[in-house]
Amino acid sequence: GVEGRVPFGRKLPGRAAAVFQSSRDAPAVRSCAKFLTHRSTEAADARATTAIAQIVDYIEHYYHPSNSGHYVGNLMSFMRFCIKYTEKLVHARDGWDVEAVERFATTMKRLTDRGMFSKNSTLRQASMVATSRLAYMCPRVILPTVLMRFEEALSHETATRRLVPALNCLTACVRPLLQLPLNTIFEDSDGEAYMNVN
Repeated sequence: GVEGRVPFGRKLPGRAAAVFQSSRDAPAVRSCAKFLTHRSTEAADARATTAIAQIVDYIEHYYHPSNSGHYVGNLMSFMRFCIKYTEKLVHARDGWDVEAVERFATTMKRLTDRGMFSKNSTLRQASMVATSRLAYMCPRVILPTVLMRFEEALSHETATRRLVPALNCLTACVRPLLQLPLNTIFEDSDGEAYMNVN
């Protein structure tokens, strides 16, 4: 794995980089995630959603399976707390903005899709739990990818290393799948359709 300094270039705003410094602990990252998620689920404030997307733009490639630097813990905490607090807000608020939550789920999916193949077992497990939580909030965004990933892992005998993460992710999302209405049809990003036939 890569063991090095904090993975941010000079162009990153100082306040954003400070959140992920190795000297910072989980409470600092949690506070940042809580603030952003409370703002991003409000339809009137698109700036917070944009801020989350910009942060993900910077940190996404550090969820690559080959990375296991000392900053992984903070990256994992950011992903976990963002999803946790958003899920709480979605369930607690009656008039939440569907489009804002879908944008959030699409953004965080970029992190979970990479993290579930990480060499770091803690990040891998956290990514699968996060995928399950996102599936409750936005099944239309998350579940097609989960099903497609499992299908691809079964069809490629040489890529056995992908089968276990794909199976674990599918297992974590069984309950959201079963809660869908019968014969629900949704498409993945490639246009392939899946139907829920529980």
